[in-house]
Amino acid sequence: GQKVFKIEPRPFLNAPKFDPSLADNLDANAKGDIDLYWKDVSGAANYLIRLEKEGDDSGKSEEIRTKDLSMKLKSLKPGKYKAMLYSLDKFSRPSKEGDERVIRVKNTSDIRAPGAFKKVKIKGVIKKNQ
Repeated sequence: GQKVFKIEPRPFLNAPKFDPSLADNLDANAKGDIDLYWKDVSGAANYLIRLEKEGDDSGKSEEIRTKDLSMKLKSLKPGKYKAMLYSLDKFSRPSKEGDERVIRVKNTSDIRAPGAFKKVKIKGVIKKNQ
């Protein structure tokens, strides 16, 4: 007789929740740094923060992994970001849902370039000390 194996997909982990002390809209400090922290998810091997910058149409997002229950994002450029938090199981599968926070990084300089200048891309800039 044949043996029949019933294979069930392993359930996905629960999504981690940002700590309730963190407001829905967060402001980074003047250097563009912000601390994020969240609640433990049982079974999570790692946590993943996906950072998307508003108005960035390249579709790129930054992904940062950590085993800790907190993370400091450093030197974010001015703008508005969406931070999405996922738990990863030992197979690096992310939780289906993610908790979200909006992070605002103020442009600390009072001098703003006229809009026309922002779109100019400068090519071939030589960086010193490389």
